[in-house]
Amino acid sequence: MMLKKMVCKFVIGFIVVFFATTAYASGTEEVLLGIDITTETIELHVASGGCTTEEHFEFEINIGTTGTIVTIWRVIPDDCKAFLPDGVRLSFDKEEIGLGGINEFTITNKIGNTSQHR
Repeated sequence: MMLKKMVCKFVIGFIVVFFATTAYASGTEEVLLGIDITTETIELHVASGGCTTEEHFEFEINIGTTGTIVTIWRVIPDDCKAFLPDGVRLSFDKEEIGLGGINEFTITNKIGNTSQHR
């Protein structure tokens, strides 16, 4: 019985990881220039060629026993050629992206100025 439960948990964990990975396989984990967080919003500071909008990003949110883990994916590339050395700031409502009521979380994205969209 115990072995059956362990195998079941393993299979469920594998399925969750598999689908979470493939769901964002077409996107790129964004290298952030910076981030500001308030009680209601998350403001991303990201590289841009001039056409970057909020619709270019998706938030992967995993709530587990050790806390909430967030990864920000750029799912639509910005192929425009404007020179914006300071990037752009985009604001996201925490409730709309699935972080409503969550006051503490870990972001897995790197911080720096090495985004391929720069």
